[in-house]
Amino acid sequence: MLTRIIRIALLCAAVAATLGCSRIREVKVSKTGGEIALLGGREGAMEKAKAAMSANCPEGYEIDEQGEVVVGSTTRSRGSERTRKSKSGRKSRTSARSTSSTTDKREWRVVYSCTGAAEPVEKEEEGDDEGDDDSDNEKEGKIQHKLIIRF
Repeated sequence: MLTRIIRIALLCAAVAATLGCSRIREVKVSKTGGEIALLGGREGAMEKAKAAMSANCPEGYEIDEQGEVVVGSTTRSRGSERTRKSKSGRKSRTSARSTSSTTDKREWRVVYSCTGAAEPVEKEEEGDDEGDDDSDNEKEGKIQHKLIIRF
């Protein structure tokens, strides 16, 4: 009976750790979408991100891209110096060693766009119609945003 209670308590603690320690950071937000960073546990953070995307896009959203992004780096250095004297004490020799390592800081980001968001209207300039190829100047009108998960 006691082991069953311990198992249930551990299960509850694991669920709370997964969902409770995760959070999100909105990197970019606009009327047409956004970019969100997921911090902590990915599953719990993704649920919070879905709620934020739904709040920003009441008519629905589409995830355009998601993945790991390098957002910085950490460098660690270590050094040592050693001095040796000869037996007579007249001569000394010093040697030094150092090492360093750099690790990238990464986040999981999700880029999304609102479905049903109005596309931006491009304004044509007057008197600029000569020889322009409209196919080169067409824009999709879709703004992408990212969602980030930090490990």
